[in-house]
Amino acid sequence: HGFDFLAPPESNQVFVILPNDIAEKLTQQFVFHRILLDDPQLSCLRLCTSWATTQQDIDDFKVKFLKLI
Repeated sequence: HGFDFLAPPESNQVFVILPNDIAEKLTQQFVFHRILLDDPQLSCLRLCTSWATTQQDIDDFKVKFLKLI
């Protein structure tokens, strides 16, 4: 969908750069570490999974994320 990463994904976490409007909507439904960038129109969200993350958790996030973009 054309989103960039702050750094290449190498572990159970990714840092995705999103327009602020999408980032804001996601933070209303999920807990994120939000990193403000030099560009005032963009934010970086840290997405992280753990041993407790289920496939259903991922699927639920994916459905909600795709509805926003």
